[in-house]
Amino acid sequence: MNFRGTFKVDETRNTKHETRNTKHETRNAKHETRNAKHETRNTKRETRNTKHETRNMLTYLQANWIEITGALLSLIYLNLSIRQKVSLWFYGIVSSLFYIVIFFDAKLYADMSLQFYYVFISIYGWINWKKGQADNGAELATNQLSRRLMLQLLLATGLIYILYYVVLSQFTDSTIPKADSLVGALSVVATWMLARKLIENWLVWIVTDAICIALYVYKGLYPTAFLFVIYTAMAGVGYWQWRKKNKLLLGNLEVSSLL
Repeated sequence: MNFRGTFKVDETRNTKHETRNTKHETRNAKHETRNAKHETRNTKRETRNTKHETRNMLTYLQANWIEITGALLSLIYLNLSIRQKVSLWFYGIVSSLFYIVIFFDAKLYADMSLQFYYVFISIYGWINWKKGQADNGAELATNQLSRRLMLQLLLATGLIYILYYVVLSQFTDSTIPKADSLVGALSVVATWMLARKLIENWLVWIVTDAICIALYVYKGLYPTAFLFVIYTAMAGVGYWQWRKKNKLLLGNLEVSSLL
């Protein structure tokens, strides 16, 4: 047998196989290089998108910092209201000053005028709650709305609504005077009720805040609209908490009177 010829054939075959494998490896290396380039491009695109999003976020924060700050202060105010802390009135005053600017820019003049009212009623509420603490040696007790006072407040709401509507429709460029006037009238009454520590103030706020959500979405005030979604939910919590605490206080008074 010619072993030398057989070895040559085998070597030739092996060489061809090695050549093919080398070509495959070269192709695979090229594919990997292409994939690496694609991944690098995708990474660069993602980096650019992240930078754009960061810039957009910073631009938004810079353009809307007054509204965002006012919203955060208002959340603190609401939280302290539910917990019946006197310090709520301080945050009410500061947040109102921010919202004077916000609502003036949005041409929500009834809401803007409300902020001036909130400043004064916050001072009144602060004094009233502090006076209750000084007289009783404890926090001012909550009260429930009587039928007579409810009728008086309904009448007051109607009169305030008419006043707001006449002013807004005749003397301003308000685009939604009816809704703006309704929010204004309800808010005036609800804030007075809060200053007097009437439990039902939370029910009025639930209705008012729900209207405000639609109003602020329409006006493009999205952080404030989101804030009022939270307000509506927290107003329900506030009503439940105040009723619970009031029942507890009444129960303690009944027990004390029996002793």
